[in-house]
Amino acid sequence: MTLAPAAVFFALLALANAGYHGHQGGHSNTYRKQNDYGEYSFGYDIVDGYGSIHGRHETGSKHGPVVGSYYLGNIDGRHRHVHYVADKWGFRAMVKTNEPGTKTSLPAAAPYHSANGKHVPAYGISGYGHGGYGGHGGYGGYGGYHG
Repeated sequence: MTLAPAAVFFALLALANAGYHGHQGGHSNTYRKQNDYGEYSFGYDIVDGYGSIHGRHETGSKHGPVVGSYYLGNIDGRHRHVHYVADKWGFRAMVKTNEPGTKTSLPAAAPYHSANGKHVPAYGISGYGHGGYGGHGGYGGYGGYHG
């Protein structure tokens, strides 16, 4: 009979933890480089313990354009990826997403590509020819991005 209370305790403990997956820990990668000529690059990628992801990557120089991107991905499947250029002609961005409630549009000349609508051309974005970030779904200028 002394085994019964222990069995009940462990059965209740198992029920209390049923469905709890726990925080498994995440991981991240970062880099940062700069030289004496004002050229720089930095970036990070983070995966949290639940599977959500986000990151940012940027390159630039004191005389040239700044080119970068950032992304967000939730465990429920929603994602957003933004590519941008900032130079003497201003800041231009292209957003690619599958978030509910979005539609493909061209607000303020910033192409917004949604999985919920047809694609529009990337006005003013392509032609910069900056190669991709190693291992990050490179894009030869924004017009070539397909990821």
